[in-house]
Amino acid sequence: LPGAPEVIGPLGEVLPAAAAFVDIISAPPSAARQTLEIRALALLGRRLLTLDLGAVAVRIEGGSRILAACCPQLERLCAQLRQQHDQPFDSVDPNDIARGCPRLQDLDLAPVDWNDTVLAQFAAESPRLQSLSLRHVTPDASEALLSPLLAPREHRILVLHLALHARSDPERALAWLDGVSQLVGLRSLCLDYAAPLRLQAIVSVLHRGVMATPVVVAAGGSVGDGR
Repeated sequence: LPGAPEVIGPLGEVLPAAAAFVDIISAPPSAARQTLEIRALALLGRRLLTLDLGAVAVRIEGGSRILAACCPQLERLCAQLRQQHDQPFDSVDPNDIARGCPRLQDLDLAPVDWNDTVLAQFAAESPRLQSLSLRHVTPDASEALLSPLLAPREHRILVLHLALHARSDPERALAWLDGVSQLVGLRSLCLDYAAPLRLQAIVSVLHRGVMATPVVVAAGGSVGDGR
């Protein structure tokens, strides 16, 4: 939607009790420079349960901290935030969302550099979490990255999107798959950067654990022929 900030502000005033809002931006590339102002987000966000900003990067003044403060009842968040390097307060931290949105169940937030510390803290502060996207994992993340998701939780992880980065560290990727296989009740699994692992190897590791028959979607590289 071209001019998204101008649309969102009046909408928040007309529908202050909106429980869900999806903003799908399908405008020319210039729309990537859209900024969601604090006033518009505050008007609309107080009662939001779902916020999906689509695939185009949107700048929110104040970053994830302001987003969490304006949308305290969020249960589902899908957003790719744009940061301005000259304004560090636009930083994106999933733990801001965890602390500010205690009812959070589904998170797909970018850009986030996931590692052991970030994921452990986020999992501890998001007891209701059921769906998580780890689209980028840092090189220093260990083989035990997914351990916090395997610990006893109020709710099980049902949907997981994981960047394996198998080309740079295949042994670590296999260790993560072994962790995934222990997620009881997992219903949907999406793997990014799975090449050069073969599909047979992936399925073999997943079947070692207690995981029931999952839906496996391979993205970001072919896994069938190892390319």
